[in-house]
Amino acid sequence: MKNILFVGDLNKYGRSFRRFKILQNLNFNIFSFSHSLLSHDNKIKKPSFLYRVLNKIMFPNDLTKVNKNILRFLNSKNIDIVWIENGITIYPTTLKKIKINYPKIKILSISEDDMCKRHNQSWWYLLGLRYYDYVFTTKKHNIECLTNMGAKNVTLFFDSFDNSLHKIYNYKNSIDYKYSVSHIGAYEKERSDYIYFLATNGITVNVWGNDWDKCKYSHPNFKVNNKFLYGSTYSKTIYKSKINLNFLRKINQDVITSRSLEIPASGGFMLSERTLEQISIFKEGFEAEYFSSKNELLNKIKFYLINEKKRIKICKSGYKKCIHSNYTMKNQIENVLSLIN
Repeated sequence: MKNILFVGDLNKYGRSFRRFKILQNLNFNIFSFSHSLLSHDNKIKKPSFLYRVLNKIMFPNDLTKVNKNILRFLNSKNIDIVWIENGITIYPTTLKKIKINYPKIKILSISEDDMCKRHNQSWWYLLGLRYYDYVFTTKKHNIECLTNMGAKNVTLFFDSFDNSLHKIYNYKNSIDYKYSVSHIGAYEKERSDYIYFLATNGITVNVWGNDWDKCKYSHPNFKVNNKFLYGSTYSKTIYKSKINLNFLRKINQDVITSRSLEIPASGGFMLSERTLEQISIFKEGFEAEYFSSKNELLNKIKFYLINEKKRIKICKSGYKKCIHSNYTMKNQIENVLSLIN
């Protein structure tokens, strides 16, 4: 049985924590350290001013002393794999010491962020890239970029959903909808522009996520719920919404995101920004719907709010595609472990 040291953000609301829990259920001995401060109320808290300043100049603080903890731990345990997620606070000296003192250990890096963008990087990460045995990314355009920056064995792993969490709860033939149109995701100016356009055209949109206090728009149809959704509440809200809007992060050049899979997997109707990558998984008009402009978005919302049978048929087809796919988080983790073994 292999021993894995997992280093990531172990807050229960995050996807890193979900991967940690899946690894625990596989046939491995799992040990862990969080490189992020843990929130006891499961709310994302804004970082301190000092941390923001240091992060801006790409030297983020090691707030949990994770570098020291890793090296101390490796002195007392035989570890086969050091699994590091978004390791922007992992020092290159830490990785170098692992390579020198424990040459049999395989070190891997995993990130769902665009690590070729400055806002996701740190100097610790960039200088430490060459010490990782494997680097996994969900961004195709990161493969060449990370390789050019010195990373070895850069491999694509797919966006995924956790089928133990993103699923239909208490499935019934008739759904007791609570919301007409919903969007779950962090604030971005372009997203707020689209939603305000819908609001001024008679569409009520409920919004959840971080930083929506930055939104300058105000309209009775633009309903901002100052709440971060995660866990089963997140999936249940998707299921209780007739239409779920999916916007992609332009700053990360996203063409698909984890929410592209989590919405159909939760039994929700997904209306997403149109990309070839998403359409290759969920067929347009049959397993999901897409838009490329404000007017197209508005027209499709109006159409699917009226045509309930067609909307529900698409929901069921998208959900069926998920449960019969290999896009579960467990599948992707097994693919990672198979490759490095």
